[in-house]
Amino acid sequence: MQIGAYFGWWYTVGWFDQAKLGRERLRRLSDFFSIGLLVKNLFKPFKQLDTDRVKGSLDVVFRAWIDRMISRMIGAMIRTVLIFIGMISWIIAVIANLVWLVVWPTLPVFPVVGVFVTGVLL
Repeated sequence: MQIGAYFGWWYTVGWFDQAKLGRERLRRLSDFFSIGLLVKNLFKPFKQLDTDRVKGSLDVVFRAWIDRMISRMIGAMIRTVLIFIGMISWIIAVIANLVWLVVWPTLPVFPVVGVFVTGVLL
C-alpha cells in the first residue's frame, strides 16, 4: 500500500511540485537580473553620474555634454552585458528545469538498477 501511494505521489503531485519549483526558480532568476528594468533604463547615465544643465561658455557646456554621453555609453555597455548574462542564465535554467522534469520519472528506478549493477559487478 505504501509503495503504491509513493509512486502515486511521485508521478502526479510530486511531478507537478517539481514543475512549480522550477517555475519559481525562473521567476527568482528573472527578478535577480531585472532584465525588463535594465532594458527600460538602458541609456540612463551610469550610477546617476549626470550633471544638470550647465551654464557657462560653449566649452563648459560641450564638456558637460561629453561627460553625460560617456556616462550613458558606460551605462549602456554595462546594462547590455548584464542583460546578455541574464538571458544566458535564464536559458540555462530553462534547459536544466526541462532536463530535471524529464529525469524525474526515472529516479525511482535508479536504486533497483544500482542493486543489479553492483550484483553483476561482484
